[in-house]
Amino acid sequence: MDFKISTLKKLLIIFFIISCSKKEGIEITNAYGRIGIKGGTSAVFMKIRNYGQTDTLYEVYCDCSEISEIHQTFKEGERLNMRRIDFIEIKNHFELKPLSYHIMLINLKKDLNENDTIEIKLKFKKNGEKLIKIPIKRL
Repeated sequence: MDFKISTLKKLLIIFFIISCSKKEGIEITNAYGRIGIKGGTSAVFMKIRNYGQTDTLYEVYCDCSEISEIHQTFKEGERLNMRRIDFIEIKNHFELKPLSYHIMLINLKKDLNENDTIEIKLKFKKNGEKLIKIPIKRL
């Protein structure tokens, strides 16, 4: 009986230590891109979680397009417009989503079809570069 309690206590301590250990860096989840045709555009969306000090996403790159930019959708009167922005500050978490902030892929070098995968390079000031694979989905 003492052995079982002692083992259980050890396991609980290990679980507590693991659950309390602080994550660090940037975590990307729920990333996906929109279908697009060669010569056209596409957009990429994702959730970014920052486990450290405020960081800045300042550059994006994808070899599937001639131009890769961080964009923001905004409303001007009754019209929705987009504009390129230089960076996004990531405090705790930030979501790139349709009709909001997103990564714009301009002048695609090839068709992006449903179930294709592309790679995007994200550059952060503190956390460096992150290369992520993005599935293409039909929206």
